[in-house]
Amino acid sequence: MVSNLMRSMILSYRISTIGSKSECHGRLSIVSKMLLQLPPEIVIRILCFLDLAELASIIQAGSTLQAYFKTFPILQYRFATQAAQVEDNPRSTHGSVVTERLALLNSREQGWARLSFNFQRTIPVLHHLDPIGIYGLVDGVYLLGDESRRRLHYCKLPSKPSDPTDWSHIDVDCTFVDVGLNIYEHDLIAVVTTKRHLTQRRCHIFEVLLLQFSTGKPHPLARSPVLFVGESSLRRPPISIDIVGIHLVLVTSHSINPFQLCDQFHVFEWQTGTLKMEVQAQINTYASVVFLSPTLLLLPNARTAALDVWAIPAVDTDAPTHPLVTLALPRLAPGCFVRLASRGEPNPTMHSAPASAPAFATAPGEALIILVARVQLTALGFGQDADMQRLMMFVRRGDVLRLVWRAREQAGLGVLDEGEEILDNAVSQNQDQGGDSNANANTNISIDPASLPAPSRPTYHVPWLDWGPPMTR
Repeated sequence: MVSNLMRSMILSYRISTIGSKSECHGRLSIVSKMLLQLPPEIVIRILCFLDLAELASIIQAGSTLQAYFKTFPILQYRFATQAAQVEDNPRSTHGSVVTERLALLNSREQGWARLSFNFQRTIPVLHHLDPIGIYGLVDGVYLLGDESRRRLHYCKLPSKPSDPTDWSHIDVDCTFVDVGLNIYEHDLIAVVTTKRHLTQRRCHIFEVLLLQFSTGKPHPLARSPVLFVGESSLRRPPISIDIVGIHLVLVTSHSINPFQLCDQFHVFEWQTGTLKMEVQAQINTYASVVFLSPTLLLLPNARTAALDVWAIPAVDTDAPTHPLVTLALPRLAPGCFVRLASRGEPNPTMHSAPASAPAFATAPGEALIILVARVQLTALGFGQDADMQRLMMFVRRGDVLRLVWRAREQAGLGVLDEGEEILDNAVSQNQDQGGDSNANANTNISIDPASLPAPSRPTYHVPWLDWGPPMTR
């Protein structure tokens, strides 16, 4: 009964905000009077369901509600988390009561606003570093490789001056070339290793070791602790790896390997060892990957100067052969060559954060994706380092995700729900309700694309001017 009451009150409030300013003010006064007839604890519970703008406007409608806001820290914390665009972690042991979390969040925001920090710590590095460099900073852990490339050193970064900063390490039996971390969600570290082929002299085998980060032992959720990736004539090709939920994605670039004429990316369901996707592309196509959601991947395409969005299928038999959506980047001048890399933190998750995670963290949808473009003039097909320019572009993950939803819907290819599954009936529902019959005119096909199996659905292309200038910096 209480939940039904809260729904009706929230609906009454949202209806009251429709119309002119004077009409809204009158209706807000009525809603606030209705609220005040309820016990304070019910009023507070209802107010916690409002978003930032709604909460701010209804609090201004009466002095009693303003007093509630000043009296109850839970309302202040709710307001502060939305203003800071962070998500609360109710399981966290950091900040056991709301007042502590509110103080932590206010301190963090004031520190970033003024670029003033509570403390500084210098952590000495006591081992010999790998000259090429294996490093990572994820979930409050800083990771460094050493020159042997068989030991990974890591340090948990302090959040207060009294926290220890001791180095620990994880040993592996083979030479590693890269690592991926998923600590808060699965206590997982994935180590990409290389070893010589037993019979082919110039061939190297690449595998992924699935280890429990806290113990350094094979991960208990992995059916097999070793995933076979493939073979290469290069011992250490450029690799990018990322993990979200049950999916592990690994991109292998062969731009410096004249004997391997394609780039590859693999998508594994790491707990079962199932290979969900294996995509091969022309050389100098892909070099990095960012998760837009647990089932949507963004890969910068250096060959076409675009951002390709791929969908991970529910089963491996439905694997796509081309991107779901392509977002064009600005055209290059003749004679230029570009290399693209990307990164986005924090990642989206499929599970709530554990007790060991912080009390709050930046919402994945509000996180920035950073795209780095290295543009070079070419002469006879070879890049000239002296003429290289490095450019950086920033875009919010949530903006890209919403753009993908709209693009698919406008193309008549189905929309994506919160679980990122294509809803084939969305298009038919739109048509039943008198939707635009020309929505898929740009696809140049005569049948409903949403009725096609996923591998056969055409890619929807979004020009740079339609998305880049308003969304990127």
